[in-house]
Amino acid sequence: MTHRHDSNRSELFGFSKSRLLPIAEVVAGMSVHTFDITIDTIDAEPGTDEYGGCGEKCIVTFTCTGTDGRERRERVFAKLADHGHEESIHYEHLTRHNAPIPKTYGTLKTDDGRELMFTEYLEPILTWDDWNSPETHPEFLSSIAQINAITPSDEYRALLSNEKHDWMPRVLQWGLEAIESAWERVSDGACGKDAAHWCAKYHSELSELKDYARSVIDQWKTLPRGLCHREAEGYHAGRRRSDGKLLYFDLSTVGIGPRFGDVASWCRESPIYLTRMEFARQYLELYARWGGPTVSIEQFLNETAISVRAGVIRWLWQMHSAWDETGDNSYGHWTHSALEQLVEFKHAGPGWQST
Repeated sequence: MTHRHDSNRSELFGFSKSRLLPIAEVVAGMSVHTFDITIDTIDAEPGTDEYGGCGEKCIVTFTCTGTDGRERRERVFAKLADHGHEESIHYEHLTRHNAPIPKTYGTLKTDDGRELMFTEYLEPILTWDDWNSPETHPEFLSSIAQINAITPSDEYRALLSNEKHDWMPRVLQWGLEAIESAWERVSDGACGKDAAHWCAKYHSELSELKDYARSVIDQWKTLPRGLCHREAEGYHAGRRRSDGKLLYFDLSTVGIGPRFGDVASWCRESPIYLTRMEFARQYLELYARWGGPTVSIEQFLNETAISVRAGVIRWLWQMHSAWDETGDNSYGHWTHSALEQLVEFKHAGPGWQST
């Protein structure tokens, strides 16, 4: 991740310092007489998505002088959301449950309705290497279990159940509809001869594969529901500078879904030092400790196996769509990989056998 440093700015994303004053006072924790801002614009390295997507991001340093003469300097994270994204709603509700998320300092709205939100600056931002470490993985697991165990208020649940937030059923349907066209495109040799030969080998199973994917979606719809981050990746977590606590950010994807959806892929490829059974046991102990219901390991494994299969259908749609939009054959190779996984799952049968 690289930064571009810009000192002594008089505005931020078009907001003048007078508009920013209420934020400065919350950040400083005092009545502010004057303040300056320094901006570090975040440029993610190729192939990464530091601090999450869905908006423009920067790190802002407020240097404030209070009405009593005291001085305070504090760094915060600022995110100007894309149209239609209001991440502050999630922060507002989850903060009430003491969820492991950054604290917020306030939001502003642009003239065209985009949300500018200021949150606690985390350092360092973590990675998949941290997630896979015996020292830090338990923290990842405890924090996501704490989020998953939250029972949303009726107000928050109603919000998360509307069409804007409950997008996964539509995506799965699109994935189902993409199977045949994706298969045909790979068969035509766009991903190379080996992929085309694979499609020819299994061509007789295409109709059965669509039926299988449809059955997975039907099973997915019956899974017990709960609160999910839905993008609980290793790089969507960082540490609070004051106490080192691991916190999840980039909450724009939070919604209601299969209760173990966040950790289904983790169960499929658990950290190198844990067996799948050990991973399940540790997560379920944490989930119950944070207030979630008691669930057997067998039930957990059944639910996560279905979620993983549904996740591959979602991944197929994402990769095939990106292939259509960009023409980049690297997305074609990922599309082929998703088809291969679905065929393997169909052959393996239910649960985690041979996966």
